[in-house]
Amino acid sequence: MPVEGATVCIYIPLGPSPIPEARCTVTSADGRYLLLTDRPVFPGNVTAVRLAPSVAKEGFEPRQSMVPWDFSNFMTWSPGLQRVLRMEAGGFIEGTVYPQEGSGSPDDDYCEGCKRIQIAVRQAGELAIRFSAERADLRLALSQYDRRSLDAPIPVQAGETLLVLVTGSVVATRFELSTSLASAR
Repeated sequence: MPVEGATVCIYIPLGPSPIPEARCTVTSADGRYLLLTDRPVFPGNVTAVRLAPSVAKEGFEPRQSMVPWDFSNFMTWSPGLQRVLRMEAGGFIEGTVYPQEGSGSPDDDYCEGCKRIQIAVRQAGELAIRFSAERADLRLALSQYDRRSLDAPIPVQAGETLLVLVTGSVVATRFELSTSLASAR
């Protein structure tokens, strides 16, 4: 489904300054955009480049990708956006992960073929997560910076938002995720 009003930006080097300049545009009603900019400037010995466009819109997960650029006059990037999914600890959510979905940035919780789910925790305790999916290749993971394990209930703090990722989608796959929160002992 096309997303109107999303801001698409690219940060590119345009001169001697080491700080890249932002060039942005907004998607039209059909989700398309055209971003015209000056040609990036790279040292003469550079033979391969990956640029990092990003897209954001209120209510959707931000997304950034590393896109190869072949030094031609055009670069094509068509990311799938996903709505922000939030649930309360102790709740249930079901959905579908699509291969073109992704979120995050290469330096953050970047994932392709995944769905982010934010779990809001109102009180301290231990959060148990149950996950099932139509296909065995779909799995649940925590943020790359979260060192806790999904193999047992997770200790959580009041006010915390736990980020889980449903990953591994190679075809559209339905899933269910339920949580229960036991009070801290």
